[in-house]
Amino acid sequence: MLRNNFLLAIVISLFGGTLTAQSVTVGYAPPAKHAAEFGLAVGYAANYGDIDNRPGFGIGLHYRKAIDYLWSVRVEGNYLSLNGETDDQTLEYNTTIASLGVHGIMSLNNLRYDGPKKTNIYALFGGGVNSISPDVTSSTVADPDSYTKVSLQTGVGFAFKISEKFNVAIETMGIRPFGKDQDLVDGFAGNDNDFINYTNIRLNFNIGQREGIKEPLYWASPFEDVMRDIAELKARPKFDLTDEDKDGIVDMWDEDTATPAGARVDAKGNAMDSDGDGVADYKDKEPYSAPGYTVNGEGVAQIPEPSYITEGDVNKIVDAKIKDYDLTAKDAVVNWYLPNVNFTNNSYTVARSEYEKLYQIGKVMRSNPQMKFVVRGYTDQTASENYNNVLSYNRAAATVDHLVNTYNIARNRLVLQWGGESENIIPVNKSKINRRVEIGVAKAGDAEMGKPEGPDAGVGTFKGNKSGY
Repeated sequence: MLRNNFLLAIVISLFGGTLTAQSVTVGYAPPAKHAAEFGLAVGYAANYGDIDNRPGFGIGLHYRKAIDYLWSVRVEGNYLSLNGETDDQTLEYNTTIASLGVHGIMSLNNLRYDGPKKTNIYALFGGGVNSISPDVTSSTVADPDSYTKVSLQTGVGFAFKISEKFNVAIETMGIRPFGKDQDLVDGFAGNDNDFINYTNIRLNFNIGQREGIKEPLYWASPFEDVMRDIAELKARPKFDLTDEDKDGIVDMWDEDTATPAGARVDAKGNAMDSDGDGVADYKDKEPYSAPGYTVNGEGVAQIPEPSYITEGDVNKIVDAKIKDYDLTAKDAVVNWYLPNVNFTNNSYTVARSEYEKLYQIGKVMRSNPQMKFVVRGYTDQTASENYNNVLSYNRAAATVDHLVNTYNIARNRLVLQWGGESENIIPVNKSKINRRVEIGVAKAGDAEMGKPEGPDAGVGTFKGNKSGY
């Protein structure tokens, strides 16, 4: 009766553990790789039946693999030697059993997490096949034949971790054969069903451990990584959003927590120095000073005054060049021209940018009152030929008027001519260089040209194409 109650209690605990295990492990996948266990067992074996037992022994080997954090499967083989005799010593038996079993094992102390485990308490439930060979010495009982029986195998164990690769366990397991002749373990068919106990010490080795493979899951917990993360989170410094200098960078990341109010700062809270001159922008009167120069205490680049050439210097150079030049000598000015006067697109208004050239031209003309000059206008090739002829005439006329009105050059000393879109300097349709008035010393045969026929050119905005005007 006691043995039956013991078996019933183990079965109930196993099924109760199954229900609990389901609630714990749902939604948490175990690691993909984990080690298996190989073990060697040696211990005490005894049969409780009709005949009093004497101490026997057992040895065995097993292989165990975790399914998840609670459940694992173990396959094992055992060899047991059982002994016993009656009180009057009229019957003595010696039975050997070769057993092969498959067990489901539940790690009982993996139902809660209280830190990394050094111990593993477990219960097992399974079955096996047993080859039973009784050897009876008696004058009244015949020696029974060897037989094979299926058995129920249950037990509990306690393992202690030595290292991640090795642990030692103490285990007790009950073996109950089923079917006919189940009471013949001790060779005597009596009133009691035989029940075998195997209590042993197991030396367990975790095999397959290498990089990326952990120890068996029944030594771990599904909550271990979670609890580690929680502990690490608690250990982190408090996230403080204080910004003492109000620069937009919180103090825990601010390398300078005392920058003045309104000062521009970089991502680390340091006052910005945009031009890299060593003076922060909030103190720099010239925050983008030119590179390559030293700066004063206010960040202003110390650039030396440039030595520009003045208008007077230019005039002196020109005077020196033409001072001894005899413009009246034969062939002296055959190929000599004064600066060109350029115009904007579709215009004959003399731009202010050209006044310096006209000043030099007027000065030459006033210095040589005996000479006459040809003033000849040109255009680019944007409009039609007739339009360009009128526009080139208007440009030459505007230049003549400027020289007469500004420098008092006698009108009869200026020969007005026009060239339209001919003689372009640059071979493109539009170019300021082609929109010009050339001035040179008049030669024998140079005559004034009248205004050509064509539309009024150079007034308003030009619209049209090459053939439209």
